Amino acid sequence: MTPDTSVSLRNDKINHSFAIHNFVDKDVQTMLWPLNLIENILLCPKYCIKNNIIKFNSLTCILVSVIGFIICESLRLYRIYNLHFDYFTRNFNNIKYIMAYVDFVLFSFGFFIVYFVNIFHMKYNVLFVLKFQNIHRFLNEKKYFMRYIIFYRISVVIIPIFFTGVILYSFLRHSVTVMDCICAISLICFDTNYVYAIRMMKLLKSKVDLWNIQIGQLQKLDQDEKVICCNKMLEAYKNILDCLDLYKTVFQPLVSLNFFCILYHY
Repeated sequence: MTPDTSVSLRNDKINHSFAIHNFVDKDVQTMLWPLNLIENILLCPKYCIKNNIIKFNSLTCILVSVIGFIICESLRLYRIYNLHFDYFTRNFNNIKYIMAYVDFVLFSFGFFIVYFVNIFHMKYNVLFVLKFQNIHRFLNEKKYFMRYIIFYRISVVIIPIFFTGVILYSFLRHSVTVMDCICAISLICFDTNYVYAIRMMKLLKSKVDLWNIQIGQLQKLDQDEKVICCNKMLEAYKNILDCLDLYKTVFQPLVSLNFFCILYHY
């Protein structure tokens, strides 16, 4: 029985087309690397980038994320359960007792948002990266982008270093339990996503500024060049609008919750 070469060729074309459309440039990968590393460590990746191709998370990865979420929330629930039987806290420190419950609800809801978006909105996460890349290929000020990558890496890396340092100090000096340490470390995922959301909005704003600068330079071009540039500018404008819509879907719930948490704690 001879193999169906037409089916094989068709599959090769599909795979080739997928690789072309889902190819991620090295500079964009460099920008995304810090958050991807942290999220993979914390079992909540937004997508998978392998061999320069961005893909949806595999079923195994999704199951691991769900298990990680269940374990983390179980530890938080057990921590609240123990606090309920702490006679001193329950009877003489009511503020701490109430705040512990409110924090549990807020952070549990926050983690649910992070995992829900990363699992059920994977296509929006992937589309956001690809749409942004299309904008970046046309509107790119290299010096600014390199500064952005440096400051972004610093801001993302400082969070886990700071959290880990505080947790280790508390564990060694104040007899904090391992369960409390794990619960605290899991907060890194919450905060790094918030930083990522802020930095991406700042980067999109810089692309809008570059777009406005390009518009101002159209008069200097010849008629043929102007037509070509206008078509590219229109495409970039559509991609910026698409990115903003995707941003609202992916980041707005988490940003809104984080803003509410800041108001509550301060």
